[in-house]
Amino acid sequence: MPKRLSLKFALHEGGGRARPGNEQPPVMRVESAWSARQFESIFAAQRRQWFGDELQRFADNIAAMLQQEHELSLKWEGLPGTDHPVHWTGAADSLSKAQPQVRAGRRLSVWHPPLAWVMPLVARQPMHLAVHLPLTLNEDALEEMARSALPRGWERQRVVVRLDIETRMYWGARAGNSLATWKPCQRRGDGLSDTIPLFTLRRGRVERRVCGAGDFAPMLARHVPAGIGLLVAVPVFSFERRRVVRQVVDRWWREAWQRIGWVCPDDRDPTFVHRIEADEPFWNDATGAAP
Repeated sequence: MPKRLSLKFALHEGGGRARPGNEQPPVMRVESAWSARQFESIFAAQRRQWFGDELQRFADNIAAMLQQEHELSLKWEGLPGTDHPVHWTGAADSLSKAQPQVRAGRRLSVWHPPLAWVMPLVARQPMHLAVHLPLTLNEDALEEMARSALPRGWERQRVVVRLDIETRMYWGARAGNSLATWKPCQRRGDGLSDTIPLFTLRRGRVERRVCGAGDFAPMLARHVPAGIGLLVAVPVFSFERRRVVRQVVDRWWREAWQRIGWVCPDDRDPTFVHRIEADEPFWNDATGAAP
């Protein structure tokens, strides 16, 4: 069920100057295997409270996009990139366990918790959005969440755990040439946060912790253009199985690159490309497009 939360929130004008008297936007935490139908229902129930009477004509544009995604979800029996994977893969086990990637199943797995955050945004000029999204009460709860989602057979392995926050923004209006006016539109934009390293598990115990102490709430930071929209954020955990020999080799290469003055950065998220590749066959079949 959706829950209203009190979150730490900062919203700044372009240039970093805080807006006086700015209020935190209402944020809803959806604890379920989210779907296009569910988000359409939440928006219909909250839109008047979120946007008021004067912005309802722009909210109509957001509602139209959500309705279209709902219709596509029904037609295709689940919509990748919108619905929780359980709706379009049929893998009920994905609610509680990480799923191996198509091309790297022996090494990488991804888990989408049945959880999402929804919030409206109204910005009359470009802003910097920084919001802490509460995921668990503390570090112990976070570690238990990750342990319980380990792929079957990985419990006795060394596993690196990371977190991404995937976002999608539904715009009902954008600022025109004058910041005092709105230009109606129907536009969706998707994004992905930087990968957040959490910890390394070895035989089910935390071997190395990277994230900070205290209540854990990942930071979602975004540059927000001027406009009226709805932001949906969903957490994604990645699990990478590591062997000691592989770690030694990787460390040796990193140190070698550093000695010659060329630092080769690690892959930001080795699972992201595989998630895209897993979705591509679905879209090719649904749209009739060439790979």
